Amino acid sequence: MNNVFINDLRVRLKRCMGKKSIKKGLISFGIGFVFFGFISEQVHFIKSFTDSLPEHYFLQLTKFSPTKGDLTIVHNQFYGGRLIKKIIGQAGDHITTDAVGDLWVGHKLVGKVYPQTGEGKKLNRTKDQVIPEGQVFLYSRHPKSFDSRYQEVGLVPVAALEGLVIAII
Repeated sequence: MNNVFINDLRVRLKRCMGKKSIKKGLISFGIGFVFFGFISEQVHFIKSFTDSLPEHYFLQLTKFSPTKGDLTIVHNQFYGGRLIKKIIGQAGDHITTDAVGDLWVGHKLVGKVYPQTGEGKKLNRTKDQVIPEGQVFLYSRHPKSFDSRYQEVGLVPVAALEGLVIAII
């Protein structure tokens, strides 16, 4: 009985080590390697530690261009990192402040503008203006979100956007 098992094992190993099997294995490995290389350049997994968005896990698609209504990511020097925000204003939209101090982009209420960060750094309100060509207004619905309502983020050049971001959880 033991010899039957060993002989069966030898036959199976010979089949696996055949030229066709090795060739199929190498082709599969090559395809997987190329696919993984391509995907790893195009898609990034991001975790956000802030509460400015209700979701905290995102996929970044670096080769897709976001449009108004989409989430995107941008590096901000004042913040010292990358910000994930929603594009709510584009070229031609008006940024205005009403009598009670609320900031509006077109017909969308953005909210109040605070004079400083939670850490006490001074913040400056974005001025009333028409958004110029090639720039966007970034926003998050959190009342104290650090977004384009402050000059420290400001209107962001479309060229500075680092792709489309999709919320996961």
